[in-house]
Parts: sequence; C-alpha cells; structure tokens
Amino acid sequence: MDVIMRKTLLGLVLLSSAGAIHAESGPNWNFIDVSYLSADVDDEEFSGLDIAGSKLVGEDFFVTGAYSSIGAEIDGIDLDVNSTSFGLGYRHGASATTDIFGAVSYQRAELEASYQGQSFDVDENGYGLELGLRSLITSELEVAASIAQVTIEDESDTVLSISALYHINEQFGIGAGYAQNDDVDTLSLSALLFF
Repeated sequence: MDVIMRKTLLGLVLLSSAGAIHAESGPNWNFIDVSYLSADVDDEEFSGLDIAGSKLVGEDFFVTGAYSSIGAEIDGIDLDVNSTSFGLGYRHGASATTDIFGAVSYQRAELEASYQGQSFDVDENGYGLELGLRSLITSELEVAASIAQVTIEDESDTVLSISALYHINEQFGIGAGYAQNDDVDTLSLSALLFF
C-alpha cells in the first residue's frame, strides 16, 4: 500500500491547477471553480470533487487556494486522498488575450485508509512550483497549459496539464481538463463563477 499511497499523494495534489479567463477583457484571475475529478492511478479509478479559487492582488500578483477530496475502494480497502494548497503567483500579459504565469504554493496531502474497522492516516506537507500559459482563442473559448512540480516530503513529481473553458457569459463558464504524470491520469469537468 505504500507504493499506492506515494503515487496517489504526489500525483493528485495539483489537480486544481487549471485556471480561468474572463471572456471580454482578457485574463480574469478572480474566480471560484468546482470540479468533478476522475483519476486513473495504476489502473485503479479514483473520483471526487475539487474546489479552487483565485484572486488578483494589484495588477500582476494573484493568490490561489484549492481543496480536493477523492477516493476509491481497492481490494476491500477504502482510500481517500484530501489535499489543500495555498499559493502566490505572478502573471505577465503577453498580449491582450494571453497571460504567462508562475506560482509557488504550500501543499498538504492526507491519505486515509480503512479496512475491516481498522484505519490508517498519513499527513504530509511540501511545496509546488507551476509555470503556465492561458489564452483566449475566441471571445468564448479559453485554453490553458501548465507544467508543475510538487515536492512532498522527499518525493517530487512533475504534472503536465491542459484545459479548455467555454464562457457562457461574463459570470459563468464550464470546462474540461486533463492532467498527467508518470503514474496518474486525471480528467476534470468544471463549473466556474467569476467575480
């Protein structure tokens, strides 16, 4: 179970890295994102929810936060992974419709396992580094791509993410994303509220 625990903690801790862009005036870093997550960890299916948000501070800096909870039952063992992150980022407007960004974050991951009335709990902390790009293709369609590295205790992993977001109007959007590292493939379906 130690192998599954390490892969799960490292692979799933940055699931909420995809961002959002406001359809009319270019990048908008002020949003709340609720996502359904489905993750494949070595052919085992995990599912759950993620809540993430971002707020622009000044013209170029932003703060982020996310909480996700996913779980699976493997060979009669109930596994739940809860992760929390808080970060600070900087964005640079490469054009009126495209932002390049970087962020650093504190990461906390907790694995809970239970089997036949026995339970096991592990908490680990670390940090994440992310570099990405967000761009409006049309006034309604936004795409994003990022590369992130998360280090928890002595283990590091790299996550590649892509996403697409359709802006229904100025306040609401829906999106889909895909993230991958060596051991975990994750799909997400999102609903976003802009403020």
